[in-house]
Amino acid sequence: LGFRRIYWRGLEEEAWIEVSKERPENCRYYSFWKWIRRLYKEVDPDRFAVEAAHKRGMEIWGVSTLVDWGSQADVPPFNDWPFNNECRLRQEHPEWVPVDRQGVLRQGGPIEFAYPEARKALVDLHADLMRRNKYDGMIFLTYAENHSMRFQDEFGFSEPIVAEFKKRHGIDL
Repeated sequence: LGFRRIYWRGLEEEAWIEVSKERPENCRYYSFWKWIRRLYKEVDPDRFAVEAAHKRGMEIWGVSTLVDWGSQADVPPFNDWPFNNECRLRQEHPEWVPVDRQGVLRQGGPIEFAYPEARKALVDLHADLMRRNKYDGMIFLTYAENHSMRFQDEFGFSEPIVAEFKKRHGIDL
């Protein structure tokens, strides 16, 4: 085909399927999630894509998200409510969700990398999917498709970040 490498965003979909909890109250996207789960169960598009690429002598790299892990229900997505899904890691570990200075508002999308356990959970998830599907490499998207952040320094006040800042600079954020 004249190409050496494919970047396959299916890895992101499969990662979401592994850890997301969808909200049936959002009918528009809930039907999408039902369809994508069925597709992965019946067709297994990632395995199919990897086999097709390797059969043609091509590398295939999985593309996944670094910071887009769904949101709590009240975060505005694309003009429909509630937000359609959220990673169970965010739900089971609310401390892993970035918070504002007052500890009241929670940012939609990211998992807080300041927690070693959170980093490990995401590394383990991706390593398992990489091995299972036999990808040749992986890259990350670095954006989140939600609108919870109103200004650039609104979030990032999780406990380990505040403690480290105080240790380094003597200032309590």
